[in-house]
This record gives sequence, C-alpha cells and structure tokens, in this order.
Amino acid sequence: MKSEKKMINKDFMLYLIGRMVFDTGSTIQMMIMPLYIIDIGGTAATIGIFSFLSSLPILAFCSPTNNCNIHRDCDFAI
Repeated sequence: MKSEKKMINKDFMLYLIGRMVFDTGSTIQMMIMPLYIIDIGGTAATIGIFSFLSSLPILAFCSPTNNCNIHRDCDFAI
C-alpha cells in the first residue's frame, strides 16, 4: 500500500496563483495610472485627486472604530 502525501491542495494552489496575478496587476495599475494621467495632459493636482478618489472605498469601509478585513493594508485595530 502506497502512502502518498499531498503537501498542497490543487484548489489552494490555484487560489495562490490567482491572488499573485491579481496583486501584481493591481500594483502595476497603481504605478502606471499617474504616468498615464500625466501623458494625456494632466497635472499634479489631477493625480492627487485621482489618488484620493481611488482610496475612498478603503476609507469608507475601514474606519478607526471597526476592525475591517477587506484590505490587507487597512490595519486600524483599536
């Protein structure tokens, strides 16, 4: 009788690969969008407004009074 041990589940591995692709794409988008805004004729103020508006969902759902888990960079624990 063979004893085969699976160290990592197939579904978990697919999840990890998908998460890695998602995080890589999000990081690239965060770096490229300000460059694109400047390229189409935007100013530093436009980049600031865009950055503020893109962070509004995190600010709306992660307040200092609650402990949220929707974003890993939201560490407001009291």
